[in-house]
Amino acid sequence: MAIEAFSLKVLSTDKLLLEEDKVDFMRLPGKKAEIGICPNHSHLVSLLQKGEICIQQDNLQKRFQIESGYVYVNPNSVLVLTPTLEEIKID
Repeated sequence: MAIEAFSLKVLSTDKLLLEEDKVDFMRLPGKKAEIGICPNHSHLVSLLQKGEICIQQDNLQKRFQIESGYVYVNPNSVLVLTPTLEEIKID
């Protein structure tokens, strides 16, 4: 059975910055190119650069700014390690 969503955790060195149980798609600023992640994505470890993380849940979209970090991807979960996370308000 195919996984329809994945869980997401964003951590800094000392606290949990964001936790989402059902993410349909996300886009991250990879060191060399943008990274798009869907459910059932293959395993991946990558450096992240300053840029925007975009998260889609159902028909809603959330955007956040990061300075740098790492991403660890499994088929049903994503872990982002970053020193800061600031939400970008969408009008």
